[in-house]
Amino acid sequence: MYAAEPEPGDTVIVVGAGGVGINAIQGARFSGAGNVILVDPNEAKHALARDLGASHVCRTLDEAAALAADLNPSAMGADSTLVCTGETTAEIVRASFEATGKGGTIVLAGMSEDVHDINIQLPGTQLVFAEKRLQGTIFGSCSPTRDVPRVLSLYRQGLIKLDELVSRTYGLDEINQGFEDLRSGRNLRGVVAHRSAD
Repeated sequence: MYAAEPEPGDTVIVVGAGGVGINAIQGARFSGAGNVILVDPNEAKHALARDLGASHVCRTLDEAAALAADLNPSAMGADSTLVCTGETTAEIVRASFEATGKGGTIVLAGMSEDVHDINIQLPGTQLVFAEKRLQGTIFGSCSPTRDVPRVLSLYRQGLIKLDELVSRTYGLDEINQGFEDLRSGRNLRGVVAHRSAD
């Protein structure tokens, strides 16, 4: 909502349906985006993405780019593309740039494992001619004092979903399984239940 600033009717691509991406879908939908396109090769995440506001799902960025160009012909691509991948590579950034239409914004929320990795290699002249914008964000560019109460209020009103984000609850003795499930894509978010001793 804050970094990409989608407007009502916009076409938004969200790359990655992990914990960040799935909430970017909710943010785009809540902002009034007309088309919210999820890109994730893990088909197990597609149904939840649709439930949380994705209007379309794609397995690849090439597929999403073609769809965005069809849905938004005046810009010839997405109005904004939110990169929420666990490992953000130069190839993902370049494909996201190409999927974003004229005047659009590419938002990088995903990171690479190596913080010094040069993963932004874009054609500057195309950036200029298409008047695109590249934006980084951490924690969705939110202000916790403003946005945590807002999120809780929206949740209580049924306007955003939180319960659906928890795939499984783990006991302390299952914490390693929780991390393995997260790495393998078996869960979206796991919650560790701290149980007191009886």
